[in-house]
Amino acid sequence: MLLGIRGNMAHFIGYVQGNRGEASRTGSKDSGMTAIARGWNLGAVVWMGHDDDKNLDFIDITIDSGSNGHNTIKRFKRIYQPKRKY
Repeated sequence: MLLGIRGNMAHFIGYVQGNRGEASRTGSKDSGMTAIARGWNLGAVVWMGHDDDKNLDFIDITIDSGSNGHNTIKRFKRIYQPKRKY
């Protein structure tokens, strides 16, 4: 069982691969999960969370000017998981 912050079971998992190998991190419904990848002039921030009112997971994506300023270039509309059809 994967455990996140405060011992809550992991709801999200992320991986990163670079010149020092692969690493993974988890996040719970309470903590969410943020991933940031930046070059000198272009970067992306992805935040995954859970909307308790809708009982749906979502992703927020922002493209920015990278390590050279962190200025927002484009913020995308929040993307919700598709509703399950039972």
